Amino acid sequence: ARVRSRFGSSHLGPRVSIRLSQVRPLGMVRPPQASLAKNLMPTNVILLLLLVPVLLPKTVAADCARGNCGNCIEEDCSAARECHDRSPGAYDPRYCVDCEGGDCRQGVGDGYDGLNVDLGCSGKDNAIAALLLGVLGGAFACILPCGGLCYQSQRTWLQDFVSAPADEVGRASAEVTSKWIAQGIYNNSDGSYGHSVSYMFLVKFFARGKPGEASYNVSARTRVTGETYDNVAQGSDIEVAYRLGNVREFILVEDAGKWSRGSGILRCVCCALSAFMGVGLVVGAASLPLTGCYLGFIPLALFLVGGALAGKFLCFPLVRKISQSSFYVTVTPCSPVERPIATVVGEASAEA
Repeated sequence: ARVRSRFGSSHLGPRVSIRLSQVRPLGMVRPPQASLAKNLMPTNVILLLLLVPVLLPKTVAADCARGNCGNCIEEDCSAARECHDRSPGAYDPRYCVDCEGGDCRQGVGDGYDGLNVDLGCSGKDNAIAALLLGVLGGAFACILPCGGLCYQSQRTWLQDFVSAPADEVGRASAEVTSKWIAQGIYNNSDGSYGHSVSYMFLVKFFARGKPGEASYNVSARTRVTGETYDNVAQGSDIEVAYRLGNVREFILVEDAGKWSRGSGILRCVCCALSAFMGVGLVVGAASLPLTGCYLGFIPLALFLVGGALAGKFLCFPLVRKISQSSFYVTVTPCSPVERPIATVVGEASAEA
């Protein structure tokens, strides 16, 4: 609506028109735009700070997908993004891994983390795999030090036995009353059968005791080399050396020299054991690059040290104990008037 000037006549001046919408009550003034923005700025800053904790995880979670599962937050580490949570306890983004072959059927938090080199020994399966590789490698690698030191212990024992003084080791002539070849059958890894051959003597001899002690008739079964088996006929005599005070411990002097020299078969065995040791060391050492965990070196080292100690202090002494058992050696005390079974070397035969 338009309002005419109170003077009404047009000749007195220009006509003035006023819109009613522009009419405001007295005392009501519109604030400037700059002042409004200045008043709202603190409010915007406060709202932005409150929204940062909410917006920031959502931004990181936006990269959560197969190939980048480590970026996932707990609720997004799921089959929908081809990721799987394998945290052993509380959620850990390092354990959010790609589903294997797209298969995400495993349960969440089942403690299975797979082989992940980046996790090192903190990964459950990394530690288990490293230990298993160390045990497997150690089992192969320990055979050579065990067998080598066992053979070395046998050679040292034979040399000491032969060179021992007369007050420690006695000598006698033994009769070979029987000889035979024992064959054994064993299964190979490929399912085939193998044969082992042992050359055996049954010898009998008279062993004198220490001064003031009884003498003994000894009958024993003992293993010999193939060369000794061919050279010594049944019913012939062969020299023996026995420990005074323990006549069960004896050797055939002629055969002992052949055992100490070794043979071509022994060298082949050493080569085979060396190959086993090489394979074992490779398997044990590979546990670190394959799993990122050093725990595999612990059983590897324990097997190596244990094999060496067993070969040095356990293997050959155990063999000696078995060979001296009553299954192989029979000892019967005899009176001084008894005729000895065999003549003591360097002494006259006793008369009946």
